[in-house]
Amino acid sequence: MTHTGLQKTFDLRESHDRAFLRLCAMGRVATKELGERFLSAWSQLPYLAYQTLVTELNIDGLGNECPITVYYMSALFGKVLHLTADCSEEKQVSAIKSVMMFMSRAYNSNARHRSAQGVIVEVDVRDLIEFVEIKGAEFVENPSILDECEIELNEQ
Repeated sequence: MTHTGLQKTFDLRESHDRAFLRLCAMGRVATKELGERFLSAWSQLPYLAYQTLVTELNIDGLGNECPITVYYMSALFGKVLHLTADCSEEKQVSAIKSVMMFMSRAYNSNARHRSAQGVIVEVDVRDLIEFVEIKGAEFVENPSILDECEIELNEQ
């Protein structure tokens, strides 16, 4: 991220920085402009959503907690960034924030499914990518429509 010119330093020993950088990796952030937009969305998250993402994105499965894997988040970020590519910064930040909020909700709604160590809890968001594509302009104008989406679980 520092190679993009973003005027922020990151400390990988800090869980909040690791979580943010994981989100940036999912969003394929490669420019200063996009990094600033992700940082803006990240800083606008409600505290509980922020804390959920910090906690969940730092569970590696090596300790006593089993991670929840949210599949296709990179594709979802990609679809959202494509739809908002020509939008104002404010609209794109709002869309990115909405995806982060959805991810937080996916973690929260599936945390109760954690059981014995070694159980993988999976959330597949492919249907959400299609939903965002179908809604297109409506999503761009009102990214909070993601709040309507059900979260499906696949326990392995």
